[in-house]
Amino acid sequence: MTDPQERAVLQADAADAEREAVLARHRVAPIGGVNLTVVLVGNRSSVRIVDIEPRVLTREPVSRGALLVSAGAGEAATIQVSADLDDRAPRFRMAEDPNVTYFRSKQIDLKRDERVTLSMTIEGDKAFYEFDLLTTVLADARAEQVVVKGPGGRPFRITGPAKTYRSSYHESPLGGWQPVPRKQVCADRPAAEGC
Repeated sequence: MTDPQERAVLQADAADAEREAVLARHRVAPIGGVNLTVVLVGNRSSVRIVDIEPRVLTREPVSRGALLVSAGAGEAATIQVSADLDDRAPRFRMAEDPNVTYFRSKQIDLKRDERVTLSMTIEGDKAFYEFDLLTTVLADARAEQVVVKGPGGRPFRITGPAKTYRSSYHESPLGGWQPVPRKQVCADRPAAEGC
């Protein structure tokens, strides 16, 4: 990040929305994968989820701009599935048996106002990915496709690790992001080039 105003937004007590706008402009993406929690709610008398697949919208070389190291948090959920965007045709697989494609062996039936929570782990190390979730729903004997997008209607994003980054930041406990010296980058990522 080279713009002094954008650096100031990252480092200062800027509003979360302002910081998120800067990060979105630079297409911030977690390294290696992301955990998504999706809550499905029945809005008809009966609905069947027959498939959900991650749909890759963009595949580019891994991001090398800035490394942002944040404190992560997880959330437990009802149904756990995972997908690898590096696969030629990514599909959600069962967490307890990664060799089984989840929606080939199971479907989710929902009645009106019934909820089910999916905990989805989506990984990819070989590129920068933008993706959404293409959901196939069967309702009233008709198949429909519903697209699940990320916050603000933007695609979800992940990137593989880069050998080097132009800059590195740590999330500050006081808010914002603070630049860190090269030796700290090497402590965080010993495999990084030049460490």
